[in-house]
Amino acid sequence: MSRVTMLKLGGSLFDWEGLPGAWLHWRRSLDPSEMVWVVPGGGLAADSIRKLQRVHKFPDSIAHHMAIDSMLLLKPYLLELFATSKSGNKWPTEIVPLKEMLANLDHLDGRLPEDWSVTSDAITLRLADGHQVKKVVFLKSVGPKSSNKLDNPINRGWVDAWTCEFGRQWLASHGMEFEWVNLRRWLPKD
Repeated sequence: MSRVTMLKLGGSLFDWEGLPGAWLHWRRSLDPSEMVWVVPGGGLAADSIRKLQRVHKFPDSIAHHMAIDSMLLLKPYLLELFATSKSGNKWPTEIVPLKEMLANLDHLDGRLPEDWSVTSDAITLRLADGHQVKKVVFLKSVGPKSSNKLDNPINRGWVDAWTCEFGRQWLASHGMEFEWVNLRRWLPKD
């Protein structure tokens, strides 16, 4: 298997009308044959789960699994979006099989905490482990247009607690490249 890019697609982008065009420009900046595995964020659905948990007081572990389910709500639309290309050919872009890959982490003693310290940020980093991933990319709605460092997002609180605590050392120990992209501000290189 060739090496792939593991992409976290921030849920805060889902209600942005510019997402389809910005996605196409960003995806065109890559080699058309490059495989991209996408971990979608939970977005407004995950925010709703947080509110429901405050009202109904159910455990963090239940909220965590509900939030993971919410990450797949837009899968049919996202697959349609990923299939679009200038030539009409399908770009190799897939939604990662979240539940299967997370279950595999449990067997490998790589379990993530089942609480709000873990979001799609940490899940993206952990799922990149052992899957021929060459680069991890976070497409978000905040921050600089582009950066190859996780320091600023950590210092600004733009990532979850697990990523703040372990993200830098995890990337370094696995020898993976990292890129932060504010998709709302990003423009292709001329």
